[in-house]
Amino acid sequence: LYSQEMPPPGADQPTADERKSLTSALEDLLNKIDCPREAQPGRVTIRRLNRIEYRNTIRDLLGVDYAPADDFPADDVGYGFDNIADVLSLPPILLEKYLWAAEEITRQALSKEAVSSGSPLAGTAVALLAGAADPPREQLKNILVQLVSRAYRRPAAEEDVGRLLQRIDAVRGRGDRLERGLQLAMQAVLVSPKF
Repeated sequence: LYSQEMPPPGADQPTADERKSLTSALEDLLNKIDCPREAQPGRVTIRRLNRIEYRNTIRDLLGVDYAPADDFPADDVGYGFDNIADVLSLPPILLEKYLWAAEEITRQALSKEAVSSGSPLAGTAVALLAGAADPPREQLKNILVQLVSRAYRRPAAEEDVGRLLQRIDAVRGRGDRLERGLQLAMQAVLVSPKF
């Protein structure tokens, strides 16, 4: 109405006063709508990877060609698909399997074989561990930033990386090796709901 595109050419056109009256009435009506009112979008389903997605993601992320998902319970199927969030559940046994798999995956990722796996991330971590007994904190942080960014598919948040560094510091404070701290930090990433 403002640009006089409606009514279309060839149709009866309102007068300037009628056009102004109608647009004013519409503006008044639309301005009365309470937009800031709290929306009710419904519930958000927590997503998880199905067995095949999990295996492929672990291979791509850490270069570990290991099939932990073979021990996972079968994925539920809905509408012919096994990757619908509302269908996939997280039973307690699957959570236990995730924890066990994360331990085995990170052990393999930090092994010497990881260097030849083709994963730059695992290779960098192994090289760091093979180097100085107390590598610069910035190198360790860079590895965690890469891991978190790739695993969560978004830029690493400072708080996420900070928590992982604290975990490593706690392990090292108990007298454990850096490798164990890094392994536990990587496990935390693999069992995080953000993964």
